[in-house]
Amino acid sequence: MKDQEILFVGTAEAEHVEMYLKAIWHIKESGDPVKISTIAKMLNVRQPSVVQMLKKLNEAKLVNYNKSGVSLTKAKINFEIGYIKGLSLNTR
Repeated sequence: MKDQEILFVGTAEAEHVEMYLKAIWHIKESGDPVKISTIAKMLNVRQPSVVQMLKKLNEAKLVNYNKSGVSLTKAKINFEIGYIKGLSLNTR
């Protein structure tokens, strides 16, 4: 094992968090209201699953989630900037 390369694979939870944040960002950027039903449709999951994840993201202060909707917090500005840069690099 010493000579073999060790690969890091992110946890499923971390990958799900990233998927939800990207979905919220895409919906917001399209100008549509960020609704549970829209997130569920985009990610092909059920609405109760979206609600459960939004509660976790809200507790982690990654999103603001309440009855009026969902938005990314200021803590996610770096995510947005990094994501946009990644898109820019991939399109060249």
